[in-house]
Amino acid sequence: KYNKAEHILKYSIRLKHNPVDKEYYQLALIAKKRNQLKKAIDFFYKAYKENPKNTEALFQWALTSDLYYKDKNIALQAYQKYLRKVFFGKTEQVKYAKKRVKELKEKLFMEK
Repeated sequence: KYNKAEHILKYSIRLKHNPVDKEYYQLALIAKKRNQLKKAIDFFYKAYKENPKNTEALFQWALTSDLYYKDKNIALQAYQKYLRKVFFGKTEQVKYAKKRVKELKEKLFMEK
């Protein structure tokens, strides 16, 4: 029923009640489930832009960028942006993002 869900969410966005970050986030999850990672990245980022307090969308954007892009600089920048936005520090997502930033920096350093 992903097609129907996608259609309903896109219709909600067209009606544009404020904010529509939840609808974009759900579209991103559907796209990710369908393995349409580029589309998911775009929707996660739109969800974040629609509501900059939506750090879950920002984390998912970084995580999906890490999976999709071969250029790991993109993922590194996304994780760093997430860590700058998150003010509390010991959640599993924050720990993962910090660990991944460290790994990506080491990887990029070794490639140069």
